[in-house]
Amino acid sequence: MLLPIAKLTSGLATVVTTAVARNANTFHNVVGGVSTNMIASPAMIASVVAKSITANNSMSSSILPLLHNLRGGAAAAAGVAIDFQREGFVLQGMATYGTITALVMNAALRLFTSTKFSKDQHKLVSNTFNIATSLCVMSGAFTAILFQLLVIYSKGALGMVHDTGYLQFKAATSAFRMWGFRCLLIEVISFLVSFLMSLYNTLWTDAREHRGQKGLTKTGTGIMIGSVLLMLIGSYQIHVVLNLATKYIFSASPNMYIV
Repeated sequence: MLLPIAKLTSGLATVVTTAVARNANTFHNVVGGVSTNMIASPAMIASVVAKSITANNSMSSSILPLLHNLRGGAAAAAGVAIDFQREGFVLQGMATYGTITALVMNAALRLFTSTKFSKDQHKLVSNTFNIATSLCVMSGAFTAILFQLLVIYSKGALGMVHDTGYLQFKAATSAFRMWGFRCLLIEVISFLVSFLMSLYNTLWTDAREHRGQKGLTKTGTGIMIGSVLLMLIGSYQIHVVLNLATKYIFSASPNMYIV
C-alpha cells in the first residue's frame, strides 16, 4: 500500500504546485493591471476568470486519472468496471452455501451420535449408514471451508482496493467453486441416505422390541416406502431446477460461481 500512497502524494503535490503557480501569475497580472490602470476593464476581468477556470480544469484532469488508476490498479487503467453491489450478491450467495453445508453437517453428526444398531441388525443397514454419514461429514467440511475461504479472500481483495487481483482470483478458482457445489450435492444426498437407514433401524427396533416381529410392521413398511418415494421425487425436482438454472442463468454467464 505504500507505493500507491506515494504515487498519489507525489501526483497531488505536482498538480497543486502547478495550479498555485498559475494562480499566482494570474493574481500578479491582476494586481499589475489595477496598479497601472486603477480600474480593471471588463475584458481584463473576463480574461482572469478564463485563466482561473483553465487552471482548475487542468488540476482536475491531472488528479482524476491518478485516482482512477490507484483505485483499481491495472483493471481501472484497462477500463474494467466492477459492480460492487452485484459482486456483493455473488459473495453473499457463496456464503449461503457455507451456511447450508454447516447446518446439514451438524444434523448428520447428531444423527450419527444418536443412532444405535443392534447386533441382530443386518450389516448392510449399519454399513450403509456409516458410509453415508462419513461421506456427508467429509464432503460438508470441504464445502464449508472452501466457500468460506473464497468469500474471505474475495472480500479481502476488494477491501484492499485490489480489483485486478480479485478478478484474477475469481477466474482462477472457478473449478474449485464447481467442485464445492458438487460436494454440496453429495453431502445432501448422503445425508438423506443415512437418514433413511436410521429410520429403517428405528422402525425395525420398534417392531422387534414392542411387537415381537422380526421384520417391519405394515405401518413401518408404509413409512419406509413413502419416505423413499418422497426422496426420489424431491431429487428429481431438484435436478430439474439445477438444469433450468444452468440453461437460463449460468450458461449465459460462464464466470459465475456455478458452472
